[in-house]
Amino acid sequence: MTEKIQIESKNQEELEKIGIKEIIKEKYHAAMDRYKVQFILMFVIFIIILIIVILTLVPPFNDPDKVYWVSGERDNFRDPTSKHPLGTDQHGRDYLTRLLHAIKNSLLFGFITGGICIGIAVFVGIIGPFKGGKVDGTASFITNIALIFPQIPFILLMSAILQIREWWVTMLVIALFTWPWAARSIRSQVLTLKERNYIKVARMSGLKDTKIAFGEVLPNVLPYVFLAFIIFLGNAIITEAAIAMIGLGQQNWLTLGLLLNHAVEWGFIYPRRLYAMWLTPGICLILIYLSFFIMHSSLSRTFEQRKV
Repeated sequence: MTEKIQIESKNQEELEKIGIKEIIKEKYHAAMDRYKVQFILMFVIFIIILIIVILTLVPPFNDPDKVYWVSGERDNFRDPTSKHPLGTDQHGRDYLTRLLHAIKNSLLFGFITGGICIGIAVFVGIIGPFKGGKVDGTASFITNIALIFPQIPFILLMSAILQIREWWVTMLVIALFTWPWAARSIRSQVLTLKERNYIKVARMSGLKDTKIAFGEVLPNVLPYVFLAFIIFLGNAIITEAAIAMIGLGQQNWLTLGLLLNHAVEWGFIYPRRLYAMWLTPGICLILIYLSFFIMHSSLSRTFEQRKV
């Protein structure tokens, strides 16, 4: 009898192993089918960003301020050639080199600003509902005021008033006035999640509200947090470019907006008509924002399928 029981248990274990393997295989194929487009898109964007970063670290692209000399004289405002595919600017600097550095810096600016925005939104949107009372009331009041506040005019006003024209000032000004809508959306999701049974069980087990908020609730809103971060990233890059282009942004950190500002100030558009020097930064801004928009749209559809 014992031998039969052992044989049956072994057979059952083998069947369970086969079943687990099949389940894992099915889950893997289902995930690949669902995320195939998103994976390809994110991979392409990652490769493009990696190429830009690598090019800005190796000669001759590692020095955006390098001046190229031709016959002992500065080769200023040169049309595109094989040596300078996008020509040279007012100081004889290779424009392609400066464009690559501008793309890298704009992306870095967007990532940092987006991180600050989403950090504020997550903190305000999660802590308020769990603490309740005066904390939730104060957080909701601040969020409502920030929501109806004219953000873009105030950002332009602060940029014009502040005498310090540094990249971190522009970053903070943008970050402090673009987070409210995400905080409001996160708050509404947290209010729904806090009524779930597993949250009630966690409360009964004696866990603190902050630990429940960031340990139990936050993982469930991470998909939305990631989508909001993508929006913040694209908006930060576009906003910085707009402020820099009209001359109210920082002037020390080479970005796509600063290149557009130089194109206006030095007459690249008119009368010199150096199209490569003002069209390329604008096209890069459009492509960057469009890529993040497509990523957001595809990922949002994926997360909606997961909820169904």
